[in-house]
Amino acid sequence: MCTRADRHPSLRECIASSIYRYGLTNAAIDLDKAPGNLSVELSADPSRKFSVDSLEAYIQKSGD
Repeated sequence: MCTRADRHPSLRECIASSIYRYGLTNAAIDLDKAPGNLSVELSADPSRKFSVDSLEAYIQKSGD
């Protein structure tokens, strides 16, 4: 995950950065989601959110 708070203006952007660095497709497979759906969850789209459960699963699978 992020090591400095000033790199990203929000936690969501920090998580998205980490997932894109890990590989969106890899993360989507780990989370059993379509890459397009995961991308929307990580975006600023207010209709879909990246859940805490997804964050916990991502951290466990990626070791990040």
